[in-house]
Amino acid sequence: MKIRTLALSALLLQASLAIAQEPAAAAHQETRPNGETVRVFLDCRTRCDFDFIRQEIPYVAWVRDRKDAQVHLLITSQRTGAGGRENTLAFIGLEDMASVTDTLLQVSSPTDTDAEEREQLTRTIELGLIAYVARTPQAARLDVIWTAPAEAMLDAVEADDPWNSWIFRLRASGSLGGEERTSDYSISGSISANRTTEDVKTEIWTYGRYAESSFELSDGTTTNSLRRDYGASLLQVWSLGDHWSAGGEVNGGHSLFGNYDLRFWVAPALEFSVWPYV
Repeated sequence: MKIRTLALSALLLQASLAIAQEPAAAAHQETRPNGETVRVFLDCRTRCDFDFIRQEIPYVAWVRDRKDAQVHLLITSQRTGAGGRENTLAFIGLEDMASVTDTLLQVSSPTDTDAEEREQLTRTIELGLIAYVARTPQAARLDVIWTAPAEAMLDAVEADDPWNSWIFRLRASGSLGGEERTSDYSISGSISANRTTEDVKTEIWTYGRYAESSFELSDGTTTNSLRRDYGASLLQVWSLGDHWSAGGEVNGGHSLFGNYDLRFWVAPALEFSVWPYV
């Protein structure tokens, strides 16, 4: 009777163990990746926060055995000359992904924190895995988002320019000198106004100079030398497309040193740029 009781207890214990193992086996089967999910084996030979990577990239199946993987991700690193870290990420396709391979570099600066390095590495992993995920039905659940750089966003916003693209410049200079028998002084200046837009370019320039020198000769007489120059110019050019522009220039002036009271001329302007105008 005692033997039968022990046998019955053993039979009940075995049945209980079998019942308890069934849910665990079922749960294991539910967590196994299906055919829609890319299976990735992470072979990290540097500092990698696997828990963080798995949390941030949940749309692939991370496997522990390379034989079960479709992608072998090998990560190695080395120090840079500046004191940062350069990570090399080799994406090696396996099974039906064998034709897809890639290598990406991720470089961190010596001032980056551990959290920043971790985020940069994880982002580079995501960029490399997109090529594999795009070949599965999981691609329908992914969106590509591009963040414009700050300078591009500034260019897209029309600037509030109270001067309407005009640039004005004012220049002036002078000199004064003398010795026992000589003296001289001069003054000069110029004013310019420039405006450049996508359609037209305008340059206006006017200038003037006055100089006088005195020399006392050995016989006591004084000789004066006078120089007076002034003039103006106008350049107007219109854009004819991405490479051509045409216009004209008008100039006029007076020069005592050049021995002309008034000089005036007109000239055409034609330009071709090999590279498109920006």
